[in-house]
Amino acid sequence: MKKRKTLIVLSLLLILFACACGGGKAKEPEVTADYESPRDAILAHKAGTDITGKTIKVKVYQDDAGGIVYYAADTKVNGNVYVTIITDDSNRDEVCALKKGDVVVVKVDSIDDHLKYSFYVYAKEYKKY
Repeated sequence: MKKRKTLIVLSLLLILFACACGGGKAKEPEVTADYESPRDAILAHKAGTDITGKTIKVKVYQDDAGGIVYYAADTKVNGNVYVTIITDDSNRDEVCALKKGDVVVVKVDSIDDHLKYSFYVYAKEYKKY
């Protein structure tokens, strides 16, 4: 009987330890933006919506890209999608310090849809979450 109680207690401790150690991944911050992704913004642009002045939630795709916070060859938009934060002396270090996985919301300053197969979104205003 004592052996059985010890086994039950050890099993419960093991389960408690496994639950406490997580296994849960980091939760992405709750962010409000006009578009939930660059893809959504480009699809709206292709449909004729003016996205200038709108906000886009962007998950940074690589470390220190000199302002380019997102790039993807996207088959849904049939082209390459770039999101760039325009830097100057006042924000260059901060923008270049963005890391892969950071979440930023950018306000679209302009868009260039070069030959309809490359979409360049430029933003001056942004907020890191």
